Amino acid sequence: MDASAERFQNQAGYAARVLDGTGLPMPAPKPPGIKASEVAMGLTSTLLAVALAWATLFRKPLATRAVRPYIRALQTGVGAIRQVHNGIIADQVTWLTVGLAAFGALAAALLRPL
Repeated sequence: MDASAERFQNQAGYAARVLDGTGLPMPAPKPPGIKASEVAMGLTSTLLAVALAWATLFRKPLATRAVRPYIRALQTGVGAIRQVHNGIIADQVTWLTVGLAAFGALAAALLRPL
């Protein structure tokens, strides 16, 4: 990638290559070096990926203990919504329209210039 960037930044060589079919000799690419910050970033990314995979695989025991009050509250809200939705297509279209209008109003309020 560095060689491509250097080739593009060499404006005289790039113009000669495009217009005349010839070009100036390109500088030799620099050998890649490994920096400690790059190694640290790679290790951190790997550890975070493994932690996310572990949390995804073993989330059930964690979720039942830590999130139980929130699940109950969410089930209460979902139960109320399910009572309102009766399965008739016209009602479903109406609720879809209401939801999209609410989302649009929220997006317009949040994205308007200050």
